[in-house]
Amino acid sequence: MKIGSLIGIEYLKTVKRRAFWVALAFLAFLSTVAMGSELMGGRRGVSAPLVAPYSWAMAAGEMGPMPAFFLALTIVMLVTSEFSWRTARQNVIDGLSKEQFFTAKWLMATMVALAFTIVPFAVATGVTIYGRVTGATPTSTLAPSSAPSSAEQAATHAAFADSTRKALATVRTATDSQRVLVSRQADSTQAALRQALRDARAQRPRAVYPPPDPGAPLVSLGDLKVFAGFFLGSLGFAAMAFMLAMLLRSTGGAIGVFMLYFAFLEQMIGLLLRRFGSADLANKVVPYLPVNALRGPTNPNVWHEAHVERLNAVAASLGQARVTADADMMKLVGLPLAWIGVFVLVTFLVFRKRDL
Repeated sequence: MKIGSLIGIEYLKTVKRRAFWVALAFLAFLSTVAMGSELMGGRRGVSAPLVAPYSWAMAAGEMGPMPAFFLALTIVMLVTSEFSWRTARQNVIDGLSKEQFFTAKWLMATMVALAFTIVPFAVATGVTIYGRVTGATPTSTLAPSSAPSSAEQAATHAAFADSTRKALATVRTATDSQRVLVSRQADSTQAALRQALRDARAQRPRAVYPPPDPGAPLVSLGDLKVFAGFFLGSLGFAAMAFMLAMLLRSTGGAIGVFMLYFAFLEQMIGLLLRRFGSADLANKVVPYLPVNALRGPTNPNVWHEAHVERLNAVAASLGQARVTADADMMKLVGLPLAWIGVFVLVTFLVFRKRDL
């Protein structure tokens, strides 16, 4: 059977599954909330404005591993249902070979990974267009608020002392007088602490963001590189979820193992290497483990030079260190591709020997 026919079969199976659309819609909703918050924060001057040509890089940085969770969940449900509903065996009985069935499932995983990669960037583009249509985001130029003068402080203290004396004059017993005095002193201390906190915040430097360019393209070459890197990382997580689903054939088991490894096991491996080996050994080994390797190409800083320049301009306004990114192509591209190959090959070899 031709590849086009296999893609058509898996496309029909996927679009008819409600779980696929629910997961995709929930990812779109969370992406909209995250990008909308960035847009509003930029307009208030409290965060970087979400504007082109940085919106895709900001989307990749803001979303982080969240799409990988929805992606793995969806792929596991789509694959394991073939075994729980006995449709995998029926497809082979109807004429598909085991190799063709495996190829069809992997093509499905690739298509789902592409869909879950497109959604966050499409939302970021839509929010960027909305921000451009409704008005350019201003640069943050908030000046520190001035501290109260000595005369104002003296007047405040005098007013407080007068109010305290009046209150004490109305108290009839020594116990009540002591209680009111302690309460007033506590209020005065809290007010002084709050004022000191406001003064400290006012003295902090505020970030100055480069002004947005209304004529900037919505999608630049750097954006396309960010998208390709994010898709590569997503495809790697899809391959990991695909392997677990095909080997375990249980929705709960595959999702549990994926989340356990994704969230804890790799970090535990690093801790064990530091505990029984050395920190140098852990620093050499951990970057080559699957999750760390697959997260590498999802970092927008290694692809989008203009975004890095913007981050460094903001860091300079705050007196912070410059942003640097590791651009080792062998790690960024070769290592994720190697892990994808391992996941798919192991899955194929085991699947071919097992009964349906």
